[in-house]
Formats: sequence, C-alpha cells, structure tokens
Amino acid sequence: MIVACIVLAGAVGALVRFLLQERFVGQFPYGTIIGNLGAAFAVGVLAGADANAQLIAGVGFLGALSTWSGLANEVASYSRHAQIKVALLYLWLSAAAGVSLAWIGLQIGKTIG
Repeated sequence: MIVACIVLAGAVGALVRFLLQERFVGQFPYGTIIGNLGAAFAVGVLAGADANAQLIAGVGFLGALSTWSGLANEVASYSRHAQIKVALLYLWLSAAAGVSLAWIGLQIGKTIG
C-alpha cells in the first residue's frame, strides 16, 4: 500500500512540476527554481514527520516536484551559451536558498511537530 501511495504522490508532484514549467516559460527557469526551493523547504518541515509521511510526501511528491537534473541541464545550457554569470548565479541561488529554506523548514517542523 505504501508503494502505491508513493507512486500516486509522485504522479501529483510530477504534474505540479510540469504546470510550473508551463506557467513560467521564459528566459529564466522560474518553474525549476520554485519547484526546487519549495521542495527543499518542505523536506525540512517533513524531517520530524513519521516515516510513512516522509516516504509519501518526501520521496513521492517532493522527489517528483524537485528536479536537480533540470537545474544541471539549465546551468549547462547557460554555460554553452556563454552566460556564465547567469549560470553561476542560478547555481549559487539554488544551493544557498535551498539549504537555507530546508533549515527554516526544519525549524518550523520542530515547532509544529
């Protein structure tokens, strides 16, 4: 049963990720960064949850929502097009904000857990 829940949550996360990509089409990959940073925050909040919630929400929904391979592809694309400053800014913003939001989520999770 848990596997079916993870698969279903993953399908929903993938759909949300797709909708973010479709909504934020343009020069900067806002859909990817919103998905990744939102997932980083939520993973922090989930850190204190029970194991099943972590599996369903964390592995399923958030695993499908976040896309570090998309981040890598977009950074490589900026680099190929000689937009090194944009690539480095995007990479730094994703890493620094992701870790910060995960920490904030963890603090919130401790408070409500």
